[in-house]
Amino acid sequence: NNNISTYGNYKIFKYDKNGDPLVLIGPDYAYFISLFILNLVYFIFLAGLYIAISNLIVSIFGIILNCIQFFFLIICGLKNPGLPKREIQDENLTVKNPSLYQRCPMCHFIIDKSKHYVHCNTCAICCEGFDHHCPWTSKCVGKGNIFYFNGMLFMICIIFIYIVLAVICMEP
Repeated sequence: NNNISTYGNYKIFKYDKNGDPLVLIGPDYAYFISLFILNLVYFIFLAGLYIAISNLIVSIFGIILNCIQFFFLIICGLKNPGLPKREIQDENLTVKNPSLYQRCPMCHFIIDKSKHYVHCNTCAICCEGFDHHCPWTSKCVGKGNIFYFNGMLFMICIIFIYIVLAVICMEP
């Protein structure tokens, strides 16, 4: 099924082989698109600036750092953050051991009690390993995308340090 569908407040563009969301965007997609465009403009401007004011090795290093940060942003913004499995959302499901599952009183999704699910009011769905809802990535930050979210933040810090050092060490 490759049609766009909804899951909570998410728009799903692609499913994996089990029918679970693979590529999706959250309810704050305007923020994500804005951040994506700002990053693209920033990257193009900065790449030109690197090449104009520094040597080739410094320029290439800065471009590589920005590409890594951009990669983390895109993956974090499109990856499944840890939504409940689609297979256990069937109303006619007969669960072998009902004591292992519960229905969320907010979104009415069936969630596995052994996993750490928290309901996100913005996304109107539970998320496994929920850390917080980030409007800039347009979704929850949870088990499925927290590595990429932290990678994005780490790269932003590294790029900031790189820019400061590049300006300080730049020849007059």
